[in-house]
Amino acid sequence: VEVKGGARSLHRLLTQLEGRTTVVQWHAPMSSPSVSAADAVFTLAEEQPEVAFLHVSIATSKANLELAAAAVLAGPPTGAKKAPPLRGGGKWPCFTVHDGPKIQQPLPMLSGPKALDKVRDICAGVTAVGSLNGTLKGLKGPAAGA
Repeated sequence: VEVKGGARSLHRLLTQLEGRTTVVQWHAPMSSPSVSAADAVFTLAEEQPEVAFLHVSIATSKANLELAAAAVLAGPPTGAKKAPPLRGGGKWPCFTVHDGPKIQQPLPMLSGPKALDKVRDICAGVTAVGSLNGTLKGLKGPAAGA
């Protein structure tokens, strides 16, 4: 589901999805890893119907860019052809995982080349265990990072 109206829209969608694990893909269309991940997430969403997927493109609206700046970006975009830096020096693609109506997520931001693999692992765990909390208890080691 595409988020178009920034924080207000994301919060409304997370509230509607309360009780479901939700993966938010923070999308920078000027980043080829982010574009590649978007295609993979579409397939993952079809394979994992127990998990909801939201897509926040920083290029869709000013509200989305402001939301991303507050949630995952380390600074403002430097130009239309270059993806803005992520917090902590992470690389695109970028995901957050939510459980309930809160914009704050129970896991750190997942970013970099291995982020999509970690999202797949979390989704598989949610499918097997039935909840994000149960999945987190079963994960070995840190769940975030590259």
